[in-house]
Amino acid sequence: MIVMSEQGIFIVVTAGFILSLAIFMSADLRLSGWLVRIVQFLFIVQISCYLLRIGSLPFAKTRSLGRFLFNAYIIPYAFFTGIFLSYLMLKAGKIKRIRVTDNVLADKKNALTPILKLSAATVFLYSACGSIFSYQRSVQFFTTSGYNEYFFIFIIVIEFSCAIALLSKKTASWAALILIVDMIGAVSTHYHNFFTKDLPHPLNNSIPALTTLTVLISIAYLSRQPRALMAHI
Repeated sequence: MIVMSEQGIFIVVTAGFILSLAIFMSADLRLSGWLVRIVQFLFIVQISCYLLRIGSLPFAKTRSLGRFLFNAYIIPYAFFTGIFLSYLMLKAGKIKRIRVTDNVLADKKNALTPILKLSAATVFLYSACGSIFSYQRSVQFFTTSGYNEYFFIFIIVIEFSCAIALLSKKTASWAALILIVDMIGAVSTHYHNFFTKDLPHPLNNSIPALTTLTVLISIAYLSRQPRALMAHI
């Protein structure tokens, strides 16, 4: 199986953007509802793959993410990023038809928010557990990036703790905010390595963190507000 390229990820983001933009502009309640169902389906597949992988970590010969699992991770997040960007664009333009989608998302909030939380929790739980089972390789990346082993342990603890906290209504928004800082730090590290250590492909390496940011921002907002995603930005 081929790992999705940078161009392929861009195509998925674009597909999510164009499809959601057309649905939002149509102001069709039924189509908006189907868009939410597509997101739910993609995230359920992703979560299932990650839970199976977490369970097999102690017995796996390799601790790498793997081509299939990376695709299962990046496709739902890239598609959701396209939806996220089209929604923000319409909200920024104060397009009146977006109010219909606001109502749909408000109605689907109880179905959409848990799947986003569970997805992010599963991804970060895998990240923490995978780092533990591939400890030396992970530490080597951190030391190459200019960090020490203690900071690596700190990040593992943060990601593991926040993954659990995402599943609680009381702590989900704070966990998402902490993980947003974590992802911003990951992007900064890739570009720091590019400019100071000549490590290649900073954008390609940052795409997973950037797409994860859209999910975390959505969780942070939905966990604190009773209305739709970014409804008053």
